[in-house]
Amino acid sequence: MSEEFDDDFQNRLAAYFCRDHEFLTRAGDLVAPNHFSNAANAILVNMVSGYFRMYKSAPSSAAILDMLKRAKRDKTIREEMFPDVVAAFKRVLSENSLIRLTWSTVSRRSLKV
Repeated sequence: MSEEFDDDFQNRLAAYFCRDHEFLTRAGDLVAPNHFSNAANAILVNMVSGYFRMYKSAPSSAAILDMLKRAKRDKTIREEMFPDVVAAFKRVLSENSLIRLTWSTVSRRSLKV
């Protein structure tokens, strides 16, 4: 995927994967860390994927933060990579294109012509 899709798309995909429970439950098996050219996004996706496999639910932002703290403490993320992973997590949290329109919202809007 990394050769086919630009960084903006990959950043949004990582944000959906990390923040959107419905997306994670429906497409979680289709997204893999090796799909990302950005190693920090790959690390976040790997962490969230592991959490999802273990608990069968999407992690909260606080849970992801705890996983990051644990990874730093246990040195499971290389020290030189850690600032990039934190920046990617902040980007995921600030991603505002995750607005979903439900069918009822679309229908109501289309009826107000």
